[in-house]
Amino acid sequence: MTMRGLSSGKGKDKISVSSLSLRMVIGIEEWERKDKQEILIDYEFECDCSKAGQTDDIKDAVDYKVVNKKVLELQKLTDIKTIERLACLITEVILEDQNILSTTVYVTKMGALRWSDSVTVQITRP
Repeated sequence: MTMRGLSSGKGKDKISVSSLSLRMVIGIEEWERKDKQEILIDYEFECDCSKAGQTDDIKDAVDYKVVNKKVLELQKLTDIKTIERLACLITEVILEDQNILSTTVYVTKMGALRWSDSVTVQITRP
């Protein structure tokens, strides 16, 4: 069975991961760095899903479980001060997969500002 439009080459399909929770030391103030804080990560990336869509084989897909595991490994770092830096590191990890064309990453720090629930940084890289 062939699927219309799936063999046209590099598609711009998207895969999204939402509300990934990291517990890590992060912050610029000394009091912020005493305990681990919850950081929420959302990311999406563009890739070509056409071959995996036809073959139904993980070997033909971006293995987002592997990508996610690499993102989770970043919570072990203790030298990150800003969510901007964390977002840049996450984009680098995601783009290590040669099948990923671009990514957008959202990093949310709860309680970062008085009178607000959270602050989110969004970074997009080709």
